[in-house]
Amino acid sequence: DVTVNGYPVKYENLAASATIVNNTGSMSSAIDKSNYTTSWNAGSNTEAHTLILDLREVKDIYQTAIMFSKTTKYSYTIEVSVDGNTYVPYATEDGLVDKYVFVNQAYATARFVKLTVTGSTENTILVKDFKVMGSIK
Repeated sequence: DVTVNGYPVKYENLAASATIVNNTGSMSSAIDKSNYTTSWNAGSNTEAHTLILDLREVKDIYQTAIMFSKTTKYSYTIEVSVDGNTYVPYATEDGLVDKYVFVNQAYATARFVKLTVTGSTENTILVKDFKVMGSIK
């Protein structure tokens, strides 16, 4: 006999309803519920480009997903914060893998999510989609 206690976790894209606090470029184009015809043109690959999302309250985060414009080597960090002042690492990619979708699974509670794209083998950095997945309570 199998007994199941609890219920399935349902996720929503917390980034879709977040406020963009700070960014270089037009990140709102990449946070539009998987409309891959738009993108965030972060700019040149010679400098870091940052986006900070305010989720408006502390939420449970289970996963982030970034879709870049093409398969190439990207470097980035994702950090989370409860207060917007002190950030702790959530995920890091060192740019050694050729791909265009990066999924990071880790549990965190945070109000602010900071994405910093630090490099690419492409001349410009284009982000097609950025999701912060959390649970519906």
